[in-house]
Amino acid sequence: MVEQYWEAPANTKKTVPTKMDNQPQSYIDSLTSHRRERILTLQQMILEVAPEAVIDMHYKMPTYHVGDQWVAMASQKFYISLYTCERENIQNFRNAYPAIRTGQGCINFRDKDELPEIAIKKVLQRSLQTGGRE
Repeated sequence: MVEQYWEAPANTKKTVPTKMDNQPQSYIDSLTSHRRERILTLQQMILEVAPEAVIDMHYKMPTYHVGDQWVAMASQKFYISLYTCERENIQNFRNAYPAIRTGQGCINFRDKDELPEIAIKKVLQRSLQTGGRE
């Protein structure tokens, strides 16, 4: 595993060390510029919510783990999927954004869909910090 550093947002004063296997980075680098930008935006949100996340590849997707909890991202043919470890983690998002397609425990962002940062971070917090339990 290669140790890389994720650059913290401008409003944060330090750089957060993140363990990242080079396979996730290769996956991200292989995407078209538009998809790469969106995946990197989602990755930044994940690491803001869980800077201690360990990143690796599961089922050919970059996967972010905090203990037993996880989220993963994948670039599909027609959308980017954000997978969570439980269906309950996305229920509030589903209710607030019915036009954005969802699955059992995932959100499918089409290229034209917005990435509502506050709502996505709530999903990530629920998925990575509480594991669906509040």
